Amino acid sequence: MNLRKSFIIAVIVYSGLVACLSPEQDLEVKPAEQPYYTLTGRVIDAESDQTIDNAEVSVSMEILVQGEWTENKVCVSDSNGRYRLDSLYRAQYRIEMKQRGKLCFSKSILMWEYADREYDIVKPGPPEIDFNGKMIRCSDGVGCSDVQVYLWSSRIENGGIVEEKTATTNSKGLFQIRGLYPGLYTVYALGTYYLPLIETIYIDDNASSLFYHEFCMNQGITP
Repeated sequence: MNLRKSFIIAVIVYSGLVACLSPEQDLEVKPAEQPYYTLTGRVIDAESDQTIDNAEVSVSMEILVQGEWTENKVCVSDSNGRYRLDSLYRAQYRIEMKQRGKLCFSKSILMWEYADREYDIVKPGPPEIDFNGKMIRCSDGVGCSDVQVYLWSSRIENGGIVEEKTATTNSKGLFQIRGLYPGLYTVYALGTYYLPLIETIYIDDNASSLFYHEFCMNQGITP
């Protein structure tokens, strides 16, 4: 009788082990649902290749991957230019750097891995790309004069800051906007007897000093 009971118990234990090892069972050990990670790095001046102390570094959430939505976190770089931000969730952040209250760097950064991250903030030199453009009439290619052109940045590749810029076309429809970094920009144009124009342009690293683009405006009544 005891032998039979032992056999039954052995069968039950074996069945349990087989169930645990079933291919349908998720055996991966995942990290905690709300882990905290650390972002560290240096603040560097691209022109001098020297570290920057007393710079204000902050991060704000753009896309949450895991955890909870949190408020902005801020720290100040030390005498060696190093900064440290603790208690970060897995997310996409907007990291920014200010010197003496002036915004000098802004860029998206990913912290999607289950790990801390090292990231150096490199303050870019002055913007050196000039944007030469032309507004032409779609029907015949004639230049559109006295058109107000507005340009603002959508994504700057090196984290540089470009404030909104404006220009006015001359009698041949030409305009120039100076001092840009490589990146994605939005152009808005408004002229009498023309429909408003909104177009996105991308200035890449090959545009070392000059970028040229033509825009086609349709005739119509300006609202």
